Amino acid sequence: MLLLLCAAALAGEIQVTVATPMGVFIDGQPREYDPGLMQVTARDVATGTHTVTVRNMLGKRIAELSIEVPADLQVRLHYAKKQLSVVGSAPLSGAATPSQAVTDAAVAVGAMADAVAGMMGAAEDLANAVDASSASAPAPDANADSTPGSLEIAGLSALSDAVWLDGAALEYRMGTDSYMAVDLPPGGHHLRIEKSDRLKHDGAVQIGPGQHTRCLMAYEGLDWVLQCGALQGARTSADRDAAIATFGVSTSGTSVSVTTTTVSAPPALPTPVEVVFLRQDHMDMGDVFVDGEKVAKFRTGGDDRESVSLMTGTHTVIIKDFTGFDTWSTGTLTVTAGDAIKVGFGEDEGVEVYNRTGAWSAR
Repeated sequence: MLLLLCAAALAGEIQVTVATPMGVFIDGQPREYDPGLMQVTARDVATGTHTVTVRNMLGKRIAELSIEVPADLQVRLHYAKKQLSVVGSAPLSGAATPSQAVTDAAVAVGAMADAVAGMMGAAEDLANAVDASSASAPAPDANADSTPGSLEIAGLSALSDAVWLDGAALEYRMGTDSYMAVDLPPGGHHLRIEKSDRLKHDGAVQIGPGQHTRCLMAYEGLDWVLQCGALQGARTSADRDAAIATFGVSTSGTSVSVTTTTVSAPPALPTPVEVVFLRQDHMDMGDVFVDGEKVAKFRTGGDDRESVSLMTGTHTVIIKDFTGFDTWSTGTLTVTAGDAIKVGFGEDEGVEVYNRTGAWSAR
């Protein structure tokens, strides 16, 4: 008993708070998160030198720090933006009775449970709203408004994505950076989206009378999710055909054809240019966003290159990890006409444009 009391008297604690979900290791051993919190607390840590390591979900080491843990003190660390640092220390509440410690913990966990319950409720409401927008339409009403509606799907690539509505292939409109269909009867329509022969979405989409339904294909969690919302004022064939150029995706293969519509416009018109994003580290799992829309994703076992089509001009590019919590790089990419632009990136390597001098400007 005396030895146990002495050992307890010479023990300290390590607490690591993280800004994004990461794996926390102390002296090479993984530690579990405190219930309901974005922090890890290691108790009864022997005094002396200890190594704290932060790893991503694939086990890749992101940050590491050696610290000294004194007796009866809690050493506090914080991880954010690939940096692990000591933010302070505090005396342990050794004078508190075990029952009081349990009570304090119960109060903290209860408060966190209430907060989590609130967030779960909000998430459920959002999920129900999204599900409702893509649910199959009820039986048609003879007296219902039959004003045609329209559909637009953004967040897709003209080169590697293909979209079918009610079995008919849709064209990519460069003027809107999206796929568009007009003069659609109100009700449910079958929408199918593929990427290089891989299915991304297959289900119903609801078109309201006289409404323009705009959908965004985004990668959330571990799957593609189609999020749709309705706007007043359906698009017309004139709106659809106003694009300067269109990409047509053949339903019998992966080839892409470009057709140009002659219109009255200034001499210097934007033109589509292929941009190839190249992953430097095969273990990095990240997503590429251009002008606020996800255009490419990289996962373990997948390709290390993704091609997208961007109009000439300046675009905002953000590269994040696959969870969406950690931003790796942010900047502007100036797209100029010519050969395909090759953009290398990595969690640790940053961004580099290989064949356009001065095209990338980091923020």
